[in-house]
Amino acid sequence: MADYPSLVDLASRLDPKGGIMPIAEVLAKRDPILAQLKWKECNKTDGYVHAVRTGLPEATWRKLYQGVQPKKSTTAQVTDTCGNLETYAEVDKDLADINGNTAAWRLSEQKPFFAGMANQMAETIFYGDTDASPERFMGLASRYNTLNAAVPSSKNTVDAGGTVDGSVTSIFIVSLDNFFGIYPQASQAGLKHTDKGQQTHVNDDGGMYEVYRDHYKWQAGTALEDWRGCVRVCNIPVVDGEIGLTADELIKLLVKAKNLIPADLRTSVHMYCAEEIKTALELAALEKSSGCVKIVEAAEQFKTMFFDIPVEVSDSISLTEALVA
Repeated sequence: MADYPSLVDLASRLDPKGGIMPIAEVLAKRDPILAQLKWKECNKTDGYVHAVRTGLPEATWRKLYQGVQPKKSTTAQVTDTCGNLETYAEVDKDLADINGNTAAWRLSEQKPFFAGMANQMAETIFYGDTDASPERFMGLASRYNTLNAAVPSSKNTVDAGGTVDGSVTSIFIVSLDNFFGIYPQASQAGLKHTDKGQQTHVNDDGGMYEVYRDHYKWQAGTALEDWRGCVRVCNIPVVDGEIGLTADELIKLLVKAKNLIPADLRTSVHMYCAEEIKTALELAALEKSSGCVKIVEAAEQFKTMFFDIPVEVSDSISLTEALVA
């Protein structure tokens, strides 16, 4: 019964006039990537299939009267899949009906489900790994998780030099035209809520009572069209809750990282990082006279920029990542 709201929960939400008070959703995380990610419908029933160029044709320096053999490029197919995030919510009908606040009470119950599922989705966008959790989908970190030069994406995985496992973080520079969300065929993008109305709940002992039931479902995945369109700066040391790099070291790493994205793929680019990284960059903006890090006013609010890339704080980016080896 601990998972069901109680009369104590109800009382904590009633204002002096018996109405449902607005609730500050302090547990909802800041994850702008959820609003900024572009979405495509899967092109197959089992996911989104796209081709990746794996080799270029090699031309021949021809001598006079010498023939030339025809060549071709090589490609490989990649299939990205979706995961299914799903839950139900129930509240005792009599509890919800108290003081005639049924609709307001149920709405107050929906908001934390939306926030909780959004938190889980954002965390998976960054850290989902289908090898470890097949029911999820592949996130960014899992696509840039090695410094082994034999793996092509390692070229866009920049090592910041941290050496303590569990005390490092990452910065992700992402072209949202190359990394995007996907959803199943004949489905829809985003979180779906279904009001199941009044239902009869049966306890393990056979006892029954009436409840209002809601169903929440979010089918989603991500796809990476071209690995050159994103960069992960990994192994950034975290010491006592602060970034263990100087302003110069951090800026030089980010200059190197952003320039790894080819000019033709450098569209709709955003930088996602933890609050501590943004703080370090803003302190650098105060210390440096150059314009590489700057705070600008846009849409009546201040925005931190690294060159022309907006810096976005994502609370789902961990300060306790495993080292990338």
